[in-house]
Order: sequence, then C-alpha cells, then structure tokens
Amino acid sequence: MNTQTQEDMKRAILAELPRLMESDPEIRDFILRITRERFADKEETESRFDRMMSELQRDREIQEKKWESWDKKWEEERKAQDKKWEAQDKKWEAWEKKWEENQQVQSSLRRAQNRTFFWTFFYIGDLPTSMRNNFPAGVRAFKELSFRQNCSWAARRDGCSNGSRRTVTCSDSL
Repeated sequence: MNTQTQEDMKRAILAELPRLMESDPEIRDFILRITRERFADKEETESRFDRMMSELQRDREIQEKKWESWDKKWEEERKAQDKKWEAQDKKWEAWEKKWEENQQVQSSLRRAQNRTFFWTFFYIGDLPTSMRNNFPAGVRAFKELSFRQNCSWAARRDGCSNGSRRTVTCSDSL
C-alpha cells in the first residue's frame, strides 16, 4: 500500500468512524473491544476515580484523628508544664523571701558590728626580748607608733596611763 492510499484511508476513517459508531452497533463493539485492551472504559475510569477519592477521604479522616490526638496530648503536656512552672515560681518566691530576710539579718549584724568592735593592743615593750628582737625594725617601729597613738587615745578616754594589753571599745564616732 502506498502512502497516498494510506492517507486517504485515514481521512475516510476519521470522517466516517464517528457516524458509523453511532449507527452501527457491530462496529462500535469491535472498536470498544480493541481499545479496551489498552484503555479503561468510562465506568471503570469513574469507578477508579471514586475509589481514589474515597481512599483520600479515609486518609484525611485518619490524619485528622491523629492530629486531634496529638493536639490533646500537647494540651495536656502544656498544662502539666504550666503547673510545674507555677510550683517552681512559688519555690523561687519562697527562696527570695528567705533571701531578703537573711539579707536583713546580715545587714543588722553588720550595723551592730560597725557600732561596736574591739581592739586589743600589744605594746612591743611588754614582749620578751627574744620575740622583740625577731620583729623587723620597720614592723616594730610601726607597731610601737600605732600603739602609742591608740594607747594615748584610750588612756585619755579611760583615764589610764598603763599601755600594756588593753582592750578598747570604739564607738561610731571614730
């Protein structure tokens, strides 16, 4: 068969086939049998589409149930965490209260300590000679000078001229 004849036959089939399928049931059944091997008919296609849509619907419903379950678990966990945070906040408030109370006690102790403190003075001259000679000259001189100044202050205050081992109480006015 030559090409021209094939082309003419194709044109004739394309022009006449729709009319023949409508009017001749034998041709229609023949063509449907041939095409059914490769293509699904309308009913089968619609059936497949409906099945696919119902599967998607079921999957969506399953996922929605899973999400609802996770949302519920998430909400329960959030509530539990909120309770834990509230308990921790209460603990912190209690600790802060104890801290403030402790700071007040410490502050009052520091004020009391600053009001009254004790000094014990040692006059190097009262030490034995072996100990007195072991002091470096600068330390010995500083101690003696410091003692004389403090002792003279304490002696004036107490009306005492003896400078050996004396405990002096100093007031805030120093």
